Amino acid sequence: MTFDWNDQRTLDAQYYGFSKIQHALYGIFLWELVNSLEFDLALVTTKRLESASSLYARLVYLSCRYLTLAALTSIAIGSTPTSRLKIDCKAWMICTLALSFAAVTSASTLIAIRAIAIFNRRKSVIVAFALVLTAQLASFVYEVSRADATESPANETCIFLNTETNRLNVTATFVTDTFLLVSMLFGLLRWKDARRKRGIWDVLWRQGIMWLSLATLAELPSVVFIWLNLNQVMNVIFFTPELIILIIGATRMYRALWAHDTTAYDLNSVSMSEDRSMAFRRASCQRVQLPFSRPEQQAIS
Repeated sequence: MTFDWNDQRTLDAQYYGFSKIQHALYGIFLWELVNSLEFDLALVTTKRLESASSLYARLVYLSCRYLTLAALTSIAIGSTPTSRLKIDCKAWMICTLALSFAAVTSASTLIAIRAIAIFNRRKSVIVAFALVLTAQLASFVYEVSRADATESPANETCIFLNTETNRLNVTATFVTDTFLLVSMLFGLLRWKDARRKRGIWDVLWRQGIMWLSLATLAELPSVVFIWLNLNQVMNVIFFTPELIILIIGATRMYRALWAHDTTAYDLNSVSMSEDRSMAFRRASCQRVQLPFSRPEQQAIS
């Protein structure tokens, strides 16, 4: 006897469980956000001369966190019975997709900034990364143009329709992050200090391996289930966990690297010697001491 994934009773039960999971995941991210809020406040209020690239990385980091907060808030609203909140489900869906994509793209951009610094700002690398991120954006625009949503009569919550149209965007995101992370690791292998795993290079190397593993773990289930196309719920069941895992991983690694060296995201601080060793020059101003929990630093860095 085969299991009917599209049986209405099965779908109603899955929609109900899905909405409860979204609220639980929202709580997990709120805990993460509050737990490291002191770092964000110090990052915003610190007065320190820095290059445009370092400032850009700081803004991308903050975008990762607070766009994710906005996306999860939107998801939680859509997962609340619409009898309490009268909302347009299609408008809600477009807003949720836009916020989620912006958050995921911010995480990808953090990888790209780090990789560009490792490649010593090579124009070919910058162009390649820009093309990959542009392709990812194009897949998102296509997804939004095909997406739809409606209200579930059984649970009175907004539900996605035509979720199989997400295949292109989900696959493109997985390919983009894998390409950026593999490129970063390849760039590290080019430098003698990185191969010796000394100082900041040891942190970069270990974080690169961890980041690649994390991206694969978070994104692969979404890719597999969207291509299996079992039903509308199972197609998106891993989307929110993927978003949270990617953002928490990316932002924790940013904080760990900042705690090790505040110039790590400054493209102008990178110097290369003739023996293919590479170093980050220390900023002439005083290093900023930002609050950071020791257990988190040890776990991530």
